[in-house]
Amino acid sequence: MTRLVNKNVVVSLVVPTVGRVSDLDRLLASLAGQTCKHFELIIVDQNRDDRIQALLLKWRHSLHYVYVRSALGASKARNVGLALAHGEIIGFPDDDCWFPSDLIAQVTDWFDPCPDYDFLCCSARDDMLKDVALRWPRHSQPIHRRSVLSACICFAFFIRRTALLEVGGFDEAMGPGADTPFQCGEETDLALRLLNNSHPGWFEKRLYVHHPEKDARTASSSRGFYYGMGLGYLLRKHRFPVGTWVYQVIRASGGALRAFCLARPREALFYLKSAAGRILGFLQPPLKSSIQD
Repeated sequence: MTRLVNKNVVVSLVVPTVGRVSDLDRLLASLAGQTCKHFELIIVDQNRDDRIQALLLKWRHSLHYVYVRSALGASKARNVGLALAHGEIIGFPDDDCWFPSDLIAQVTDWFDPCPDYDFLCCSARDDMLKDVALRWPRHSQPIHRRSVLSACICFAFFIRRTALLEVGGFDEAMGPGADTPFQCGEETDLALRLLNNSHPGWFEKRLYVHHPEKDARTASSSRGFYYGMGLGYLLRKHRFPVGTWVYQVIRASGGALRAFCLARPREALFYLKSAAGRILGFLQPPLKSSIQD
């Protein structure tokens, strides 16, 4: 199933989706309600069944979209979608996030007077406008190696298409669904490769994407471990100082200690597994199949 592309595309939004229907419906509703209509939607379906077909039919008169299937792996799916994108600016919303009604307008308005910047990172807020994951820089600022770990998240990441193609897209050995243990860090890896290839980035505090909070008290310990592996591997791949890695391990260990003191055993196990993953991931040499600088 393929829809016609909007001839006035400025922004292309690549959305990998697997397993979710109601969450994807919420995202599509938020996109249909955008004040700026100069965008296209590229839906990359990783489901083995046709669960989202009826949903796409529901929105066929409200959204300009392209539909394509892909094997599992968020990074792989994003690269498949990137190859089909026509926009000058590319974004990668998660299928469980949703946009404020004027976000695309604000993103395009931001890029227009900022030719010296090639990518923009926004923050994440829940439906009550509370920050999701209390890690964001306190103020809008240029992104550099010291701040990229706290300023970059994939669903709130917008990049000039020319810069993205120059650095080769996402490393398919990283990210959710990859056939490696490194189940996160793919967007930070991409941001670092952009920076290393003279493509400056900016974190804009006032712009945000909605996303539900992921509560460590209910998250599985395996998620903590494999996401920890991804972070450790990222730090090794980009040659971060050992002190940065030690800080990340101590941070996760501190979360485990706090959860233990609060009698939250599941949360404590999550953070312990995360600390273990950060240790093991850092000890892994970069894969030959990974995209390098």
